[in-house]
Amino acid sequence: MEHEAVCYSRYDQGPEYGLDMLERSLAALGHTCIVDHEGRYIYITKTYAEQLGLAPEQVIGRKISDVLDDSTVPNVLKTGQPIRESLYLRNNTINLINRLPIYAGGKVVGAVAQSLATDDKTVRQLQNRLSKVVT
Repeated sequence: MEHEAVCYSRYDQGPEYGLDMLERSLAALGHTCIVDHEGRYIYITKTYAEQLGLAPEQVIGRKISDVLDDSTVPNVLKTGQPIRESLYLRNNTINLINRLPIYAGGKVVGAVAQSLATDDKTVRQLQNRLSKVVT
């Protein structure tokens, strides 16, 4: 489903309502990155870069496929279809990841990826909670 961004901000109220707040919100999400339409990183949280074994400065500007050769984000950019709640194993850590297209003017202009769970314990807790709901 395509979602155009409609943003309302309160820049006149100070930095806590502007871009600074947006950046802090993205950082609060934890393991999050944004790529442009070419698949180049334009934003990555420090925690996500560290999980990749890199500093954020080593990632920004690089293509996601050069950093993660098995990433499905390029498919999201190509098809415009999100990939939600998928399990991904990286460095012996299970991640539960959402990969979502970003639209502008009816076109895919980028994608955001966010890991919802970044350790085996959290994934197991989610599995246990799901098994209780399903049964």
